[in-house]
Amino acid sequence: MIEDTIEQRIAERVVTLLKAHKFSIEAKRWPEIMSVETAAEYMNRTVSAVRNLVQDGVLPIVKGDSRLQIRRVDIDRWAENSMEWPKR
Repeated sequence: MIEDTIEQRIAERVVTLLKAHKFSIEAKRWPEIMSVETAAEYMNRTVSAVRNLVQDGVLPIVKGDSRLQIRRVDIDRWAENSMEWPKR
């Protein structure tokens, strides 16, 4: 039954790590309006990838001063509309 003990310890460690990760994500509050750099972090993409999405008209920008800014709701909407389920 050594395998059971090792498996149990691994499972417990995974649960601990997942809980810690969840709390670290929840601890960061994402702003409603983001810079391109913050949006890239939020989307787990590169800054140039986010700029390309803006240039291609996929993500709208907030007009104001000379900085590019993106609303979080628009990123979330884009992600929701971009979902595809794997084909079987």
